[in-house]
Amino acid sequence: MTIFRTAGGQLRPGWYCLLAFFALMATTLVGIALDLLLRLVPGLPETLHFTIPVLAVAAIAPFLVAGARRFIDHVPGFEPGLTHPRTALPHFLTGLAIGVGVIIAADAVCVALGVAAWHLNLPADRLIPFVLGPLLAQAVPEELWYRGYLFRNLSAALPPWTAFALTTLAFGAIHLISNSDATGIGEKLLYVVQAAAFGALLLACRIIGKNLWLPIGAHAGHNMAMQTFITYTPGLYTVLLLTETTIMIITAGLLLFNRRAPALTKSIP
Repeated sequence: MTIFRTAGGQLRPGWYCLLAFFALMATTLVGIALDLLLRLVPGLPETLHFTIPVLAVAAIAPFLVAGARRFIDHVPGFEPGLTHPRTALPHFLTGLAIGVGVIIAADAVCVALGVAAWHLNLPADRLIPFVLGPLLAQAVPEELWYRGYLFRNLSAALPPWTAFALTTLAFGAIHLISNSDATGIGEKLLYVVQAAAFGALLLACRIIGKNLWLPIGAHAGHNMAMQTFITYTPGLYTVLLLTETTIMIITAGLLLFNRRAPALTKSIP
């Protein structure tokens, strides 16, 4: 037993949280560095400036997770968490529907409250970044590190609901450095709470799907749909955050506590 590891040889929970954070940041920095290098190439189409880095981020993430499992957790073989290839597509599409559906439900409530108006903000000239960015640069690496690597390791060391709560809080915390429309300390903290609620929803998808394809789809769908269908009234971003947080918590509860949902203690493949 050391400051880093328990008597069983595992990292302590706090170190797992830090590892997930810094590994995700390293994955992102690879994409940023590649983007900067590609901008030095004369005549390269703008689409490739974006597509190549996000493809690289999505490709690197599984190898980094597998490397962490092999060299830090001492688990043999290559298994980053993307299991069940036969059900990958239906799970991904179901997750996509969940992610988009949650945002549309929140948007509908905001419109009904008078704080937003329906308005399609689909960037017709940037459809490739609109789709690939949320999927490859955000959903894939974040799900691999948080609902995959972090949750699996915390579940092995902590009671199930403690692992659930710590994974959710750790995911919310990384959004302290995310870009958003939040202004002021209170609204920025509310944005972190909203991100934690989103993390709880994604973790619920992970549990009922027993793999990462469902939360990857939900993550991508959510990020693509955010502020795509509405324009909110300036100064009322707080209402939007509160509405999305409430809808996501309700949806996570419905997924976790319906009769067909697997027991949390038996859901970590």
